[in-house]
Amino acid sequence: AVAAATYKAPRTWFGAPDLQGIWTNGSLTVLELQPGMARVKMTEAEARAVEQGMAQMMAADAMPTDPDAPAPAKGSDPGGYNAAWLDPGTHLGRVKGEYRGAWITEPADGKVPYSEKGRADMQALLRARSFDNPENRPIGERCLVGFGSNSGPPMLNVLYNNNYQIQQAKDSVAILVEMPHDVRLVRMGGARLPAHVTPWMGDSIGRWEGETLVVDAGALKRFDS
Repeated sequence: AVAAATYKAPRTWFGAPDLQGIWTNGSLTVLELQPGMARVKMTEAEARAVEQGMAQMMAADAMPTDPDAPAPAKGSDPGGYNAAWLDPGTHLGRVKGEYRGAWITEPADGKVPYSEKGRADMQALLRARSFDNPENRPIGERCLVGFGSNSGPPMLNVLYNNNYQIQQAKDSVAILVEMPHDVRLVRMGGARLPAHVTPWMGDSIGRWEGETLVVDAGALKRFDS
């Protein structure tokens, strides 16, 4: 249902809109348009087909493993997580009543619009990845921050652990990320940190615009997650 235009959020004891609680952004919609998604903006019938297909796939993947199955062939992929470990959500996201096959809506293909140099830089970064020692392994893989930018910014939904706990004080909003227990601290109306201090999750300064918490993360430190 469309929210009433006159909606007013409950208030904290100090008068700010109260966002406190445990929230999830689990969704079958992800940043970029994936195979099987008809288009960025989908019809209800298309959305239902995607949701039902995912439910069937998860149910099949959650079946007990055959104890008599032979070992994987040499050089083949033995597989990773099964459905018991995954919790991506069960429904596509909706924005203004529209079902979304991707969060990116422009360009129309639902893909990150890399420049030629940006795509080359990204591919070079992936090729340069090394797993030879702990210091070279991706920091998401080392669980120093959540992979897939779930800690933010932006705080994107991933395969699992899509839960957040929000707590508020007069001068700050703390967002505890389930994976791996990062806390994104939003300083309400605060001053910027010195230029040489570059937190992985940004220097988040918040303000209220009506019922909406607006967060400016400032310049972000580049890292490989």
